[in-house]
Amino acid sequence: MPEGRLWGIVSARPDGATAVAAALAALLSSGSRTLLCDLNLERAEIAPLLDIADSRSVYQLAYAAQLAPVTAEELEAHVSWHEGMAILPGPSEPGQADLISDHFLQSLLETATRRFDSVVLDLGRVRADVPTALSENSVLWVVAPSRLGLAAFDHAWRRLGAEGAIWPAAARVILNRAGPHSLASVPSFLERNYGIQVLGELPDVPGFWQEVESTRSLQALSAQIPEQDRIRGAYGEEAVRLRAALQSLAQKRTSSPKAAQINV
Repeated sequence: MPEGRLWGIVSARPDGATAVAAALAALLSSGSRTLLCDLNLERAEIAPLLDIADSRSVYQLAYAAQLAPVTAEELEAHVSWHEGMAILPGPSEPGQADLISDHFLQSLLETATRRFDSVVLDLGRVRADVPTALSENSVLWVVAPSRLGLAAFDHAWRRLGAEGAIWPAAARVILNRAGPHSLASVPSFLERNYGIQVLGELPDVPGFWQEVESTRSLQALSAQIPEQDRIRGAYGEEAVRLRAALQSLAQKRTSSPKAAQINV
């Protein structure tokens, strides 16, 4: 069976894991069949960000698959399509996360990687028990290149080590909201002190994200427009910068020998 490429996105504080997951999925959807799955079990935000109904969500899918593996038909029935991208919303009510077991997630990811070329997971806050399908592969850890961002990373890193988590050893960092006031030499600092590599960085583009919240649209990233001048004219300079950074990150991720795949 074909292999599907997984992108598991986490963060230690509100540094933009949901935004990064949504942006990556939108970019990937311009050239491949892509699923964006909200597995932020504490605070699922993809549905409200993009104004997607959450009446069909990962919870309803888990409920339907209690006695058998997730089938392709069930998965397709529970996703919503938004601007050419498939979206599986996260739990919307307290207690629904209890049904999202590791066994269910393994089945979900096996089916998803058969049906989609790219599967992007918003995993929310870092925790020791990431899905087993990802634990021996790369997870992408979103970190803000600021004092608060690095402090949160250090605290989470030490906590995960004390809990015996194995996935951080294979994780890589995405520096998010990078700008003129970012700390210097963060990539070398992280590699020297934690042995973790920085895959790439994304610029601080607050105007772009304000526009996304207003319009509920990520077409600036998913539209098949190769010319930067046309993108700039249609969506603005921040969209050009973010799109270029995402493309660079995706190319590095795809060509890297540590790219996370799941064999099914």
